[in-house]
Amino acid sequence: MSAIIKKTVLAFAGIYALLTLLVAAVNWWLVDLNSGAAMGVLVASGIGAAGVFVKATGRQPDKGERHSLALLCTLVAYTVSIVLFLLVVWLMMSPAEWQVLREQLSEVSPLMAVAVMVVMGLIYYGVLRLTFGWLSRKCYTNKR
Repeated sequence: MSAIIKKTVLAFAGIYALLTLLVAAVNWWLVDLNSGAAMGVLVASGIGAAGVFVKATGRQPDKGERHSLALLCTLVAYTVSIVLFLLVVWLMMSPAEWQVLREQLSEVSPLMAVAVMVVMGLIYYGVLRLTFGWLSRKCYTNKR
């Protein structure tokens, strides 16, 4: 993996984690932003990471780089989301709330959970592929 791919994925991870925490705080204290906020976080993080790539290289990612970036950033999005979820559970949930959550999760079919994760992963990959393609092209055009 090239240094620029690593740098771009790390930028994505930082932006994604920060924006996810911000959305969680808004959801917790102010208003429910629904699941649409998650897609906004994904797109904004992708745009920020695409900007890092374009600024560092002076060009837009090629086809192979777009694939690598979209795939790695999808995996990073899942990882960050799981880590932040576990952090919220650990820091903010009482034992009684944790027990209720465990009971609810035990009612979910593992096959259905995997199917939903695969579909969401494909959607995330597609959005990020578009972000590192078309939107990075816009960043490159604006830079020149």
